[in-house]
Amino acid sequence: MTFFKYAFSVLLLWGISTSAQRVDLPVEYVKDQMLGGNKATEQLKGTPYDNETFLPGVVEFGGKSITTQIRYNRLRDQFEIKNTTGEIGILKRSRDIAVSIGDKAFDFFDYFDKDDEKKQGYLKVLVDGEVKFLKKEGAELRSAVKARNSYGQDKPAEIIPFEEYYIMSGSEAPKYVRLK
Repeated sequence: MTFFKYAFSVLLLWGISTSAQRVDLPVEYVKDQMLGGNKATEQLKGTPYDNETFLPGVVEFGGKSITTQIRYNRLRDQFEIKNTTGEIGILKRSRDIAVSIGDKAFDFFDYFDKDDEKKQGYLKVLVDGEVKFLKKEGAELRSAVKARNSYGQDKPAEIIPFEEYYIMSGSEAPKYVRLK
């Protein structure tokens, strides 16, 4: 009976350890992002920010406004804020929250993208009035590409910024506008 318990526990531990090794999550990347390191991202070209530093900005919600240090993450379409102790937090995405950084004013909208799919996100207000002209400042993450042969070179993963424009009339959802 003791041998059976011993053999069963060895098999159980072996099964748990091998299944734990099969997880394909980017744990190092997540750890580096949470801890502020750059081991996993040192081969990444580009940045998700227009400005890496936090700038003074105003967050408006529920009739209140707060002045804080803030920056916009184009890749994730979210605002990051830094409090007085240096801790960084993420601002909740909500229609009730408007953000201004310098002369840039961002509002949260339901909008139709270039494929006519309904999306939600922050759009920069360029012209305000009965007809609003809006700008989406986003970024796309392109995966790394291995060289096809020994004559080519590997291409690292890259963050590529893009801008899209939208028009909004009255209370309709903003619609994508293709500029020539």
